[in-house]
Amino acid sequence: MADDASLPLAALPPLPDELAGLWRDLLGTEPPQDFASLVKSLPDALARATPALPPALCQELARHHAYLLAHEAYEAHERGITLPDTPLVLADFVRNTASVLRDAAALTGPAIRAGVPPSVLALIEASEAQLEGWCYREKSLFIARLVLEERPLVCVEVGVYGGRSLIPCAAALRHLGQGRIWGVEGWSGTLAVHDRTTDANDAWWGGLDFGPIKRAFLRFLADHDLVREVGILEAPSAAVDHLFPRIDYLHIDGSHARLAAAEDVLRYGRRVRPGGIILFDDAQWKTTTAARELLDEMAECVDILHQTEAPQNICAVYRRHDH
Repeated sequence: MADDASLPLAALPPLPDELAGLWRDLLGTEPPQDFASLVKSLPDALARATPALPPALCQELARHHAYLLAHEAYEAHERGITLPDTPLVLADFVRNTASVLRDAAALTGPAIRAGVPPSVLALIEASEAQLEGWCYREKSLFIARLVLEERPLVCVEVGVYGGRSLIPCAAALRHLGQGRIWGVEGWSGTLAVHDRTTDANDAWWGGLDFGPIKRAFLRFLADHDLVREVGILEAPSAAVDHLFPRIDYLHIDGSHARLAAAEDVLRYGRRVRPGGIILFDDAQWKTTTAARELLDEMAECVDILHQTEAPQNICAVYRRHDH
C-alpha cells in the first residue's frame, strides 16, 4: 500500500470538456466541475434525467456508479489512502460515464436537436413514412413541443384525413402519460364537398377514395399502441361538438369552405378553455377569412407557422382569451 500518493478528491484533475457538454444536454442539469461532484451528483441527475436519455443507459450509468462506490480502491480513496489500482479505478469511472453519455447522444442526437423525446420523434418519422397528409416536420415538432409544455388533457382535431398532424399530439400525450386527442373526421367525399370551396379543390376531394387512407391511419394507431391516447369520431364536425364541454387543445383543419370553416370555429373554438390553444390550418385561404376573423375575436394569435417549402401555407396559433 502506497502512502505517498494520497490525494483528496477535490485535487483530482478537472473532468473532460466532452463529458460536461454531454451531461448538460442529456441529463438536463449543470455538469459537475470535478471528480468529487461527479460522484456526488450523478444519482440525483439520473433521478431527474431529461426524457432524452433512454432508460437502459440510465441503468448502465447507475451500475457504473454503484460499482465505483463498492470498490475497495474508492473506499480507500475516500479515507485519503491510495491503493495501487486507485488511479485506474477512478479513471475508468470517468471514462465509462463519458462513454455511456456518448452512446446516448448518438442514439438521441436528432431528438435533442428537435427538442422532443426520442419516442415522440420516432412516431413522427413513422407517420411521415406511413400516413397520408401534408403536415410537415417543423409543424409536427411544434405540435409535439407545445403539447409537452402545455400538458392538455382534452385535445380535439377537426379534420384528421391521414392523421399526420394528429400523431405528434398523440405521441406527446403518450410520453406525458395523460390526456387524449379526439379526431373528428367523416372520411367521405360527399361530406368533404358539402360546402363549396373552389372547383379544382372540390373535384379533388369529391373523387378521393378515403378507404385506404382511413385504414392506414387506424392500422397505425394499433401497430404503435396509440389506442389509449386517440379517440375517433367518424361524423360531421357539426354533429359532435356537444361532446366536448371543455377543450384544452384544438386543431381546426376541416372543410375550408367559408360557412363550414366559420361554423367549426364557432362550435369548437367557444369550447376551448381560457388560456387554451387553438391551431387553425390554411389560414391564408380566402374562404377561411371569416373563420380567422371569428378567431381574432375570441383568441390572441401568438404564432404563425410557415412551411419552408411552401411559405404561403399558414397555420395560425391562438391562445384563448381569459374573458
